[in-house]
Amino acid sequence: MHESMLKDGNRSKGAGYGDLPFHLNIISGFVTGCNHMRDSFFKINTVFYSGEKLAYPYMTNFFTAVLIGTGSATMRGAVYYPSLMMCISLLVGQYYIGILFHKDQLACLIALFTFINLGGLGFTRLLDPTRTDGDLIHNWGNDIYEYWFHPIMHVLVPQRASLWSMPLCYWCLIVLIKGIKAMKWQYFLLAAVYVGITPLVQVHSYVGLAQWAIVFAALNFPWKDKSKMLKHVYLWAIFGIVANVLAVPQFTPYLKRLETKKTDKGSGFIVLDPIWNSSGRKQDIFAPIRLWWRGLGIFSFITLISVWVYLNKCQYILYIPSFVVFLVTNVIRYQPWELDNSKVFYAAWIPLAIHAFGIFIAKLWRKSNWKLISVLFLFVACFSSFRFFFVAMKGKNPMFEEDSIEFGHWAAENTPVNSIWLTSQWHGNPVLTFAGRQSYMGYGGWLLSHGLDYFGRYAESDRMMRMPDNLDLFRKHNITYVVSHKGEFTGWRKVTRIPGWTKIYDNFNFECWKYTPDNV
Repeated sequence: MHESMLKDGNRSKGAGYGDLPFHLNIISGFVTGCNHMRDSFFKINTVFYSGEKLAYPYMTNFFTAVLIGTGSATMRGAVYYPSLMMCISLLVGQYYIGILFHKDQLACLIALFTFINLGGLGFTRLLDPTRTDGDLIHNWGNDIYEYWFHPIMHVLVPQRASLWSMPLCYWCLIVLIKGIKAMKWQYFLLAAVYVGITPLVQVHSYVGLAQWAIVFAALNFPWKDKSKMLKHVYLWAIFGIVANVLAVPQFTPYLKRLETKKTDKGSGFIVLDPIWNSSGRKQDIFAPIRLWWRGLGIFSFITLISVWVYLNKCQYILYIPSFVVFLVTNVIRYQPWELDNSKVFYAAWIPLAIHAFGIFIAKLWRKSNWKLISVLFLFVACFSSFRFFFVAMKGKNPMFEEDSIEFGHWAAENTPVNSIWLTSQWHGNPVLTFAGRQSYMGYGGWLLSHGLDYFGRYAESDRMMRMPDNLDLFRKHNITYVVSHKGEFTGWRKVTRIPGWTKIYDNFNFECWKYTPDNV
């Protein structure tokens, strides 16, 4: 975390280079940009897509913005220190789940080690002399992509919502497990609060916890003992009613996204479409087996098949809900990109699966003739991830050049907070990441993953980039500022001869024009 969360104000690691700018544009939107002053709790503008309300769990980034805006924290400090505390909470929660699951401290330690180094068979690609660069977790090189994300470099570092929601999920599971043993309403009320605040932290966590809790309640329900039924109904009613009373109103920003239909780039939202049914994957009856064997290797075999041999009855009751979450999440896509389903796996399958794996390895270790095999299994499960972690940590990944930061701060101080800009699709554009201003069209990948109109916006954006004299188009979209990075808008070289446009910034890599209708 120390090296990955805006080290020196500019650096990240792993997938943070690609994802952290997305979160910075939301944070800056609250601090100095288009969402700085709002008249409604849910009226939050999308920084990377003007004219659209944000349909994204923003609470993590809002908290960071509060630290900056009211506590004078630096961006680095506001991002890093809360993230560090969340990591500690996550690891303690994972360990505690293991104690409740099997009470084996060695298995708990193995599970934690496995979690932070969980990978698949990507390391086998190291033997291929034709291999191109890749992380060997999701990207195996040579345009080969498999289904998994590195727990740290692909999830906890870049996906700030996951970093905050995973501890929330794990402590919710802990409270429910303890609550069903104690049969006290206070546990169920606390668990309900945990679930109830997930939609604005990460919606996928709500989905995972809901599925897990339903199965867990059914497995623990006293179907043959009528004298205990009423107490169970009462406790689970507290949990379900309170959780949904808190959660349902928070779904308001997401309702429009549910109307998104299937496109040529993937599915819509919440559709029956298996995650292995994706372009680039061979489609046959072995597709799901191939997906998980390659993605998680020996870990998937042990936690999905071998696990049923060595768990006891009490452990079954805890693991079966996670297994059901795994099955359901394999066939229902909650967002257009199938990799977004990994958030549900991490929320409610992984926390028990790593401990099922830990038990297996610990049992082997305690058998004198199987110690080497146990080490080998652990090595095979973690080597791809272990390698990627060290490769990622060795690299220096500055996200912005110094003049980008300078221009972003200039835009924040010298342009209206509600202004709309024409920018390129550069994901780290300082107009968004530092000034929090709305772009007519930001990074295209974000539009596609959020179910927004990519192709319509791209066509309009391209026309404006090429034809600065088409003033009606700029007026139609209420665009008053244009920024070109390293001369990327070649059509704007003649802009000095077009009435209405004035160049207001020109400093090495950045040129900025302002449109003033009165000058026409």
